[in-house]
Amino acid sequence: MKVKEIIVDNVLIGKYLLSNNTIKFIVIDPEYRNKGYATMLYKHLLLSGEISGPSDSVVSPYVSSIWRKLGHSV
Repeated sequence: MKVKEIIVDNVLIGKYLLSNNTIKFIVIDPEYRNKGYATMLYKHLLLSGEISGPSDSVVSPYVSSIWRKLGHSV
């Protein structure tokens, strides 16, 4: 498992946990929510091959809405 930080302009705005090419958890500082950072993170992880798509382990309604925005069914 890898816990990684999300840093924007030298400010820690969130963290996420990757395990077996699956996002297990993501948290964004409330001040930075609804600004597209989680969506940008998912797009980056998909394009880089670090994750392959939605997973049964991702059950948060927030995360599910991001997957739907990206055209996946959850």
